[in-house]
Amino acid sequence: MLVQNSYGYGLFTGGIGFHYGAERLGMTVVPVSGGMTERQVRLIEDFKPDVIFVTPSYMLAILDEFHAQGRRPAPSASLKIAMCGAEPWTNAMRAEIEDAFDLYAIDNYGLSEIIGPGVSCECIESKDGPHIWEDHFYPEVIDPATGKVSGGR
Repeated sequence: MLVQNSYGYGLFTGGIGFHYGAERLGMTVVPVSGGMTERQVRLIEDFKPDVIFVTPSYMLAILDEFHAQGRRPAPSASLKIAMCGAEPWTNAMRAEIEDAFDLYAIDNYGLSEIIGPGVSCECIESKDGPHIWEDHFYPEVIDPATGKVSGGR
């Protein structure tokens, strides 16, 4: 698979974290970084990536650039998955991204203070909340109604 990495490659751990994670999975990475929105659109059209790593708000900026160029991203765009993270977003934003690009937009959660991206990620099938990577973290779940604690080790 080919992935377009639209996260910054600066001190933020997302750019490098997603880049090396994708390579570890055998993906080819187009290391665009953030910004240069006109170029983002051109690379999506020229290289036809399957996946894009991007903040949800920047994915909407890319959509705006498609429209500014008089183009529609779907159904011609090759993108199948948008791994969105690094900021909060709404279900309305997800729906707009998915409808415009005809792809699955999933949430990824990470913390630069811990390991960067990869703390948790949604699955395409349900998109109902992130799954915590239990090989690195021991979740403790607290029932907000009762205060009862479960999980952890």
